[in-house]
Amino acid sequence: MKRTKLLFALALALPLLSATSSMADGFTGAGVTYGMDNGGSLGFRGEYDISSMVDHKPVSIVGYYKSASETFYGISAGTSAFGFTANYDLSKELKVQNRQLHPFVGVGMERVTAEAVSPGLPPLIPAAKVSASKIDLSYSFGAKYSINKEFDVSGSLDSFGGITLGANYKF
Repeated sequence: MKRTKLLFALALALPLLSATSSMADGFTGAGVTYGMDNGGSLGFRGEYDISSMVDHKPVSIVGYYKSASETFYGISAGTSAFGFTANYDLSKELKVQNRQLHPFVGVGMERVTAEAVSPGLPPLIPAAKVSASKIDLSYSFGAKYSINKEFDVSGSLDSFGGITLGANYKF
């Protein structure tokens, strides 16, 4: 099941990952994330600059997939989120002097799925599997720091994953 979800998320993210810099005004990239909430969440993201479509404002679209799971007394629980945010670079508004530092704020939509599986206690308690999904508003605010022309690191507070750290490769 996890493999199917990962393949599905990769297939959806492929257009973001295969975008070339000629399709974007500037930064287009992909990376991995680690969120410190939900028992620790791992994820990946793709970013596409759309500033030419919005009157040259510093806006990019970020697509992401994050997943967290843990087991407690034989009951395994997992949560995943797939979503998109429109991120706005606040560098000019905040008058950031360091050109490598890019504070941002983002808002969008995400689909969150939670699943719990209990092995039960035969013959007294049967095994059970429960899952639920919802579509919700997503948010993110934080900063990216460019290490060089190819890599940057990020730190943010996200709606899924809480405090999230990331490493990104720029195409």
